[in-house]
Amino acid sequence: MLRRFASLFRQLHPVARLGAGVGASSLALAAIGSTLGAPLLIAPFAATAAIKHAAPDSPLAAPRSVVGGHLLGALVGVAVGAVLGEAALTLAFAATAASMLMMALGILHPPAIATTLIALQQHGNHWFPLQVAFTGAATLIFAAVLLSPVLHGRPYPVRW
Repeated sequence: MLRRFASLFRQLHPVARLGAGVGASSLALAAIGSTLGAPLLIAPFAATAAIKHAAPDSPLAAPRSVVGGHLLGALVGVAVGAVLGEAALTLAFAATAASMLMMALGILHPPAIATTLIALQQHGNHWFPLQVAFTGAATLIFAAVLLSPVLHGRPYPVRW
């Protein structure tokens, strides 16, 4: 039954499969976020879902980049916000610092730079990195592991 379902999805246009992946991932984020009382359905995670289903072979879609990038971005955002506040220049500094650190550590994930800004704007919510960034990224990894064979006919991840 599952093979028949997967075969049906693989006959769909790649754009439809991308939409199904992003939609299912967004529903998972919304459901888990609602259960936990955490805002998991945020813009950076929708962008991550799109990367994971449009370009799963990319290093940007690797689990270490997704989880590491979002977690590092959130930590930088909280730390910079605690030290420097929320001025426009602070937001620019936080985004710059997060992107440079991600690149230096080999975990660049562009949507996670937006997670940095959201974390900074949370007014010192020190639980944001674990409650939202890590949980949301882990949810997206789990969703891709489940959805990729059905939607794309291949396992995820391609690389760690």
